[in-house]
Amino acid sequence: MTPFDYPYDCDTILQKKRRLRRELLAQEGLIPKKIAILSGSTIGEVKNVLELFLLHHGIAPEFYEGEYARYYENAVFDDGSLRAFAPDIIYVHTTVKNLMGLPCPADTDVQAEEKLAAETLRWQSFWDACLSMDAIVIQNNFEFPNVRVMAALKHLTDADAACAYCAPQRLWRNTRRRIADFLSMISTISRRNWGSTAGSRLPCGMLINMRWIFRQFLRCVPELPISSKAFTEKTKKASPVT
Repeated sequence: MTPFDYPYDCDTILQKKRRLRRELLAQEGLIPKKIAILSGSTIGEVKNVLELFLLHHGIAPEFYEGEYARYYENAVFDDGSLRAFAPDIIYVHTTVKNLMGLPCPADTDVQAEEKLAAETLRWQSFWDACLSMDAIVIQNNFEFPNVRVMAALKHLTDADAACAYCAPQRLWRNTRRRIADFLSMISTISRRNWGSTAGSRLPCGMLINMRWIFRQFLRCVPELPISSKAFTEKTKKASPVT
């Protein structure tokens, strides 16, 4: 059993990632894949852990890292470096903080709809720029905001749901687009750690629940001699939602 078999050996992966990377790179027959990461937040550990899991499954990733919080500019106003990299996969690591011009309580229904339309148009131009590079696009959906200014009132709940689902769900309309279920990942970490003082380190929880993201990468590599469906079913059975 390796540290990459579920349940993962989080301490070994996080503390010995350099040694594990050297050992995994020594494997023969690795499948090269170019992966561009465009981010709206810090991606250091996300990239490091993702690389280890991909290597473990026979994929040798070459990464392009966009500038911090410049995901939109990197794609729409590309200086030529991203297109020259020619990524096979573009992973968009965004959160709810990357939504702009959201409705506020003082807005009328018309104003709220106009803001949603403008934000949708902004994301659509971003997706079009990514897809023009003939790459598969994987993007997080959006978690709920940390602060919900109107608490649980229904009209804000609907707005929160729009933040979490509306824009990224449009990705499903194209076969080269995938959703990484960031919302479920965050909520599962929270449920497991609620009221617990043991084993609640966020890096470990993030690593365990990155399988939601990792599954999408496996589905994008048809050359793999393993079934991504088998990986998905294995982790589902080993990790019942509580």
